[in-house]
Amino acid sequence: MKSTTKAFWKLVSEWCAELSEGENALFLDGTTKNEYITNCDNAYDFCKTHNMKKGVRNLDRHKIASILVIEAIKLGIVKRKDGKNADNDRQIFIGIEKVLFACAINYLAQQVNLEIRKDKKDIPVMQNFPLPMALSCSTGYDDITCRLLHYGNENNTLSILDLADKFFLLEYIAINTYYGTRADEVFSLLRESAI
Repeated sequence: MKSTTKAFWKLVSEWCAELSEGENALFLDGTTKNEYITNCDNAYDFCKTHNMKKGVRNLDRHKIASILVIEAIKLGIVKRKDGKNADNDRQIFIGIEKVLFACAINYLAQQVNLEIRKDKKDIPVMQNFPLPMALSCSTGYDDITCRLLHYGNENNTLSILDLADKFFLLEYIAINTYYGTRADEVFSLLRESAI
């Protein structure tokens, strides 16, 4: 888990560097790195011990992505430069959650592409990770998820398993959307790699 956590930290650092200027500038709090790595390791072990059947050797990529995001939010590894958590009394700021969510989606896409490359069939790697569109409003699905992460942190209700389920469904939708009639080939490949 340590190498995955360090790679995720690096990805978040790159995103924060891109967003380091302007009104809602963000930065990565480097003083939290070691604690973050330890917290992710502990959350991984706890989830494996308390939420999985005996004999499970590794958590899947969805649970790992959840751990990386939730531990980052709880510890506050990404901060807004002006220290605010909202732009005004009526509007929350979800830029921090958006960075972490985008990095988790990137991690999931990388893991799927890694399995596709290992297989060496003629399945092309994913060039993007299409998220579902909301049907009843124009709010992006990433914004909806990030609001839930924001309020989950505020209310102390963040759940690794709930977020992992959401990541699984988002990956399922993305693969179906991206690959269309070839999606079953990708799912078959991913199932085989998990055995």
